[in-house]
Amino acid sequence: MITISSPKTEALVRRYAKLRKLSMTAAIDELVSNALVAAGESIEVPVSSKARSLKAQLADAIRAAERDYVRLREAVFGKRSGSRLYGMLSRHDVIDMLRRLIVPGPTDGLRFLAEQNRHRDLAVEAIVVDSKFASIVPEDIKAAARRNLAWAEQHGEQVA
Repeated sequence: MITISSPKTEALVRRYAKLRKLSMTAAIDELVSNALVAAGESIEVPVSSKARSLKAQLADAIRAAERDYVRLREAVFGKRSGSRLYGMLSRHDVIDMLRRLIVPGPTDGLRFLAEQNRHRDLAVEAIVVDSKFASIVPEDIKAAARRNLAWAEQHGEQVA
């Protein structure tokens, strides 16, 4: 638990959080993480049992959304559809899997959902930016997810 006792610091953090559309905690995390990286320091922290539990919840949320996503693809194309996501989750830590999947650009799943102009909540990117997982998803992954979702929002409007 951190208490900000300086009114100036609190006002600055609130302003930054509002600007970036983040919670106060996420704003502080982003600022401190960026400062540590700029100083050449690692931002890795030991994973607590609570964080492990959140990781399990994150993986479960991804699996549930993927099931619904696969059903949607099958309904659209009228044939069975597979998913590489389950294999990735079994081979990699959920955070590593997200970094591999999201950071390079919009996922195939998000592209499909944007083309369908619906159910973007099923995209892995939407799960990543859920405030429930803010404490365990690194900022670079959240930033990539926000970029990808913005792309989908723009792309979906073009399709509609």
